[in-house]
Amino acid sequence: PQPPGGTVRPPADSAAADGDAAGVVDAFAWRAHQEPESYRWSFRFDIGRNRLLLVDTRCGRVVDDDTQRRILDPQEAAWLDTQLTGDVDHLVVASTLPFLLPSGVHHLEAWNEAVCAGAWGQALRGPAEKLRQEVDLEHWAAFQASFRSVGDSLLRVAGGERGAPPASVLFLGGDVHFSYLARARAADREAGEHSRIAQLVCSPTCNRMPPILRRLTWLSARAIAGLIGSVMARAAGVPRPP
Repeated sequence: PQPPGGTVRPPADSAAADGDAAGVVDAFAWRAHQEPESYRWSFRFDIGRNRLLLVDTRCGRVVDDDTQRRILDPQEAAWLDTQLTGDVDHLVVASTLPFLLPSGVHHLEAWNEAVCAGAWGQALRGPAEKLRQEVDLEHWAAFQASFRSVGDSLLRVAGGERGAPPASVLFLGGDVHFSYLARARAADREAGEHSRIAQLVCSPTCNRMPPILRRLTWLSARAIAGLIGSVMARAAGVPRPP
């Protein structure tokens, strides 16, 4: 994949005489870390009339703005938005983190982001940030500006507003140490949605979770967890998910 500003090319003399390119790789990696806009890890791959988008959610996060964090920086978000169009048979979006979470987890992460930004007062911002980091609340739901932007664009694709709607919009994800199938529908649209929206999440089945984490994972998928999380998120001013 090419970065927005062109290919990053290390100095020609940066490789050691014996051919060891460790210095070249280290220099490139450090620049990509220091200047995320210098290289784009996400890319698009067309297979016939099907489009596969592989979206990096690790290297371009915007976390220095406490009031509105983003899982994709502006350049990456703009690139992704231009790729989210219809006129394909199937649109597949592979993300390094799941886009759709169990309802309880989604609302918990959205609530936490709002509290970190001061929704429940300055005194709770520190404890909320500590919770965010200690239990890794870092999925799409914890970056509501990004989640809503991508969600709105995909609903327009599914509704035929960006070309002929694909038969399906499919998310692929991992990282959460369990596997599941999720289906989604537009919350506020009656007849505009034509594409089926679903997500497949597959994490290593050999990565056995500790008993307490297994119980919490089971609980997170229950309706009561979604209800409690939704009440907490609304109380913190988080809008309803699209």
